[in-house]
Amino acid sequence: MTTPAARVTTLRHEYLPGFVAIDAWPPRLSWIIETSERDYLQAAYQVLVSSAPDLLNGDLWDSGKVQSSASVNVEIGCAQLPPDTLCFWNVRVWGPTGDATPWSETAVFSTGLREPDWHGAWIRYDGEYSREESPSPWFRKAFTLTAAPSRAIVYLGSAGYADLYVNGAKVGDDMLTPATSDMAKRTLYNAYNIAPLLREGANCIGIWASRGWFIETAGSEPLVPPGPRVRVRASIVAAGEPVEIVTDSSWTCSTSCYTTLGEWHFSRFGGERYDASLDRSDWSTPAFDDAAWPSAAIAPSPAPRSDAQACPRNRVSVAIPAVRCDALAEGRFKIDFGTDLTGFIEMQMPAMPAGRVVSMEYADSEGGIYNQVDEFVSGGGEGERFRTMFSFHAFRAVIVAGLPHAPQLSDVTAYLIECDLEPAGSFTCSDDLLNRIHDLHVWTLRCLDLGGHTVDCPHRERLGYGAEGQVPTETAICNLWMPAFYTKWLADWRDAQDSVTGSIPNTAPYRWGGGGPAWGGMLAATAWRLYVYYGDTRILTECAEPMQRYLDYLDTLATDDVVEPFGGKWDFIGDWVPPGRGMDTENWPSHRAASFFTSCYRVYLWQLQEQTATALGDTASASRCHERIESMRPRIHAAFYDPDAQQYVIDEQTYYVMPLLTGVVPDSLVDTVTDRLISRIVDRCDNHIDTGVLGTYFLIEYLQRTGRHDILYALATQTSYPSWGHMLAEGATTCWEQWNGHASHIHASYISLDNWFTQGLCGIRPDPAAPGFERFIIEPHFPANLTHARATYRSPYGLIESGWTRDADRIMLTVTIPPNSTATVHIPDARATTTLDGQSVASVLGASQCDSNAYCLGAGTWVFEREIG
Repeated sequence: MTTPAARVTTLRHEYLPGFVAIDAWPPRLSWIIETSERDYLQAAYQVLVSSAPDLLNGDLWDSGKVQSSASVNVEIGCAQLPPDTLCFWNVRVWGPTGDATPWSETAVFSTGLREPDWHGAWIRYDGEYSREESPSPWFRKAFTLTAAPSRAIVYLGSAGYADLYVNGAKVGDDMLTPATSDMAKRTLYNAYNIAPLLREGANCIGIWASRGWFIETAGSEPLVPPGPRVRVRASIVAAGEPVEIVTDSSWTCSTSCYTTLGEWHFSRFGGERYDASLDRSDWSTPAFDDAAWPSAAIAPSPAPRSDAQACPRNRVSVAIPAVRCDALAEGRFKIDFGTDLTGFIEMQMPAMPAGRVVSMEYADSEGGIYNQVDEFVSGGGEGERFRTMFSFHAFRAVIVAGLPHAPQLSDVTAYLIECDLEPAGSFTCSDDLLNRIHDLHVWTLRCLDLGGHTVDCPHRERLGYGAEGQVPTETAICNLWMPAFYTKWLADWRDAQDSVTGSIPNTAPYRWGGGGPAWGGMLAATAWRLYVYYGDTRILTECAEPMQRYLDYLDTLATDDVVEPFGGKWDFIGDWVPPGRGMDTENWPSHRAASFFTSCYRVYLWQLQEQTATALGDTASASRCHERIESMRPRIHAAFYDPDAQQYVIDEQTYYVMPLLTGVVPDSLVDTVTDRLISRIVDRCDNHIDTGVLGTYFLIEYLQRTGRHDILYALATQTSYPSWGHMLAEGATTCWEQWNGHASHIHASYISLDNWFTQGLCGIRPDPAAPGFERFIIEPHFPANLTHARATYRSPYGLIESGWTRDADRIMLTVTIPPNSTATVHIPDARATTTLDGQSVASVLGASQCDSNAYCLGAGTWVFEREIG
């Protein structure tokens, strides 16, 4: 018996949709139930994993009917399958009345390859490379098939970037692939289904590669790059016969029409040169004559391991037309796209003599170019075009030199490149300023999520800083489907940890740049949030021991539980770039202020470790953490609190928030310190921020925890410096690195407010006691100046909605709870009359009152009305 009203959709494996390679074992499967039935809870499920899409017989694994409500991260229960196994899976579920849904549509993944399974060598083009200019070579292999294939999977690994071509056509729409990794520790690979592009007879596989991040370094300086290395294993079945193609010296290679410019280092990322006279569109076709091409060189393995890419690939997503072209001196033209972005341009070139060079320099809104430059060399033909292949730029405008006349606006288009993250949330309200701040946050995120890590400034450094990685986590999760992205990035942080000391650097996957002990806290902070928002216990298990090793390392930096300054100018910077303390002033917080901030942050990490141990059922470790925290707090308080001034170190918001949030303030002083914080915000700063990157995040977190949404609303609606509204008033289209706009204008420093729109104004919050939104909280807040607000969030169980409107007499709140989950809905002001679906709450089937102003609800859409008293 089936119930058509319920169906299983949105199948994901290791959080990813579509065809991917997975080498994590056992793979975890997730699905969403769609139904209009209220209070729908899954009672049982059955998963079939089959070796072909039309079998539906579970010949690889049949879970049988499992009595369980689990629908997120369900592990495959069979023994580890062989590498390069295609797994087609389906699921059906039984609802609360015992009726089964139809079988879902089929999803597919490959089990991927372990290191011994590749059967081929790393190869490279063995020509000359320089630090400033590196060729982006072509590789090719021709072969013959006796019939069109029934199966053809290519696994492509690369140290650097690599695009796959088959019979002259690029495979897929990904770009800058694979994602970034520390290629001294691990390289990444991806799987591609190429069966539709192959045919009976002659065929050719081509790889177009570029060095990307594959740069060997000595200290902080790059050495001469050895060029990209690539590796392929293609497993093809044609006429029932297996055919395997792997990289070896039978492949041929050549320089291409593209050259990488710049050293791929701080403010020296350069760009690319495209020489149209060298372009050969047929280089990857079977008919191409490669007799003059040398054999590919066998190269040593760049890393001890190669993993399937765990995060979505980079893709071109948004086309942005040029909006203005201004003539500058010396025949140059400035083309403006009206918004900052991270990506590239495509430009139709006029007819020009062969050899003529057109240069393109890229600048963000602040005007910083940071040596971002591309070059086009004309081949003398008609209809020539330029676009970037293996690099990207951060810009709002491009300054073009070398054209014979001004370009038409229609000749130039900019394109955003971003990690292909699924949308997961939305927000809108009656205040246009808050809507614009929301859009500012989301667009900034999309400009910075390249390569499986949050890029700090995509023109100058392109690094994954731990501070700028922590602060937007909830904002990112509220708007985009982030679990696979952060799973990959956390692997980078574990790779970056020193195997001897346990120290974690300031950035990952590449270890440049400044920061301090709080930057390495990215590992613990993000692992815990993945657990809370996605119910991921595996990530906690993987990170718990490295997190503890980092805490042990920090112990070596502390005297009487005070973390002492160490290292050089950039190693202990505390709360980075608050107002008046930016890079343009050199007026940074004192070492004592940074020491206090870091010592409190260390308590925060111990709190996360205690929570992690508790979640994993390790009560002994949780108890040790608790004892450690209790001993640290009074020592830090005694070392830094000034009882006469009633403050810690300096009278700024960060230095009240951090001890309050971490419990360093003794109970007897909590009210005093809290009053000082509120006075600092309201009176001294006139409802403005005076916090830096991490301080801003923790201020927002603390005000949410303590219910001071009135203060948050006041901070969010300012339009004078320093504020998000001030950025917008100054024409910002992405968030700035500093509150005053100095330096980068595309940065993750302050994209931590947006989660309050979803979690505070609309009240959608996870419940750590039932992680992953199996049970969650809706507790909206209704500022007097707003007449409506609405947020949606696509949780692992499906779409959550919380939206409210206000009129003169009442507030109406509409909430949607997805099937297989429940929610506790809090309605402020228990004194007012509240109805549900126009009736008393007690009379509504499936609803119950938890306490005086909280209601427990199951799946469905529910409408509350509350009188305004």
